[in-house]
Amino acid sequence: MKLPESANGSNPKLYPKSHYFHTIKADKFSFTPVLRTRYPAGSGEYVELHYADYAVPFPRSKLTVFESLQPRISKENTVKVPVASKRPFCTFYSFLFKQDYPPELVQTTTPYFTPSATQGPPSIRDFRADDPAYLVNDIQMFALGSQMSFAELRNKAFERLYSMGETHNDPMAVFEEIYGDNTIENQGDKDTLRKWARDFLSKQVDESGKTNICILQQSEQWKNRLAEFRKVNELFDVDCSKVEEDLLLNKALKALEKEEKKEKNEDGKRNCEEIGGLSLDELEALHDAFPEIHSRLLDKHEADQKAKEQKEKEKEKEKGKEKDGGKSKENATAKDDKEPSTCNHNCTHCHNASLVSHHGKDVACIAHDPHFWTGCFDSPLFMHPAQSHTTYGHHGAPYYPIPPHC
Repeated sequence: MKLPESANGSNPKLYPKSHYFHTIKADKFSFTPVLRTRYPAGSGEYVELHYADYAVPFPRSKLTVFESLQPRISKENTVKVPVASKRPFCTFYSFLFKQDYPPELVQTTTPYFTPSATQGPPSIRDFRADDPAYLVNDIQMFALGSQMSFAELRNKAFERLYSMGETHNDPMAVFEEIYGDNTIENQGDKDTLRKWARDFLSKQVDESGKTNICILQQSEQWKNRLAEFRKVNELFDVDCSKVEEDLLLNKALKALEKEEKKEKNEDGKRNCEEIGGLSLDELEALHDAFPEIHSRLLDKHEADQKAKEQKEKEKEKEKGKEKDGGKSKENATAKDDKEPSTCNHNCTHCHNASLVSHHGKDVACIAHDPHFWTGCFDSPLFMHPAQSHTTYGHHGAPYYPIPPHC
């Protein structure tokens, strides 16, 4: 016979587990007492889940799918659930029934999301107070699975932690849950959670390369809580420092592998305060953490600058040659256009002449007198080598196209 549910019905002091079971409504986090002697199932059909002073019966048949629990329930009829409140206990109870637990993750069906885009850890988005605490819930279930050596629960929680592409939860509450929980004894599981936290901090949120830790450091909403928690929690501070160093190293290595495009100021000049995309503060941090990489980056930058300067010089040199070549061509053209007055040999016996026909074209010529005529001008017997110019235009003076060949 079930006792009526009331305000006191969930009080284990009034209804001790030695005499009462408590059935629950997991979605409402409510417990209802019922006398053990009135519980309808036989003792071999259920396992008692003990939480605080509650004893909650659970069908044994539902537990056969969990191999990690079999050694325990085969020897004992009770399973202790080490949680601090009703909410995580009801979440655990739901997992036993469904092999999953609330709040259910939103299934993304839009074609604009791909498996790589939704793979966690999630990127930090604007905070929404009414959003379910997915991440804190998953961390609590991971820790509970570790404490109970309940591999299926731990693995499911771990899978969910890496299934969200973005979160609107309080990010600092997530870190406080991870680094403030001292209930996990398994060192491997501790390291797993800390690795997830580092992955969460270093998650790139967009194509610009901005990460979750950058958001926390720059946001007015989170930066003070981040700084305070780093002061009071040494492990968290160590992991934050490691993430910062890894991100800086990765950026420096990328700069070494590929020359990045440097940003320009408004006046078009390159920003001299950056090398390989790293600011002066980042370069200083790189020098302190990874001096060899810092040296390699500077050497590469200097080599790139020298190569660039050499290339610019070669371009200027080519421009100069083209300019000089243009002037020479202009001078040659001007010289060709100028009407000549003497032959190539600067003879003392040549003079200007009118245009004559040469191969069907009128060309400029000079009169070149090879002989001086004396005596009888009509007889060639009186021709002598010329010592001075003959009369301009004499019929005996041969004509040569420019330039003449004396």
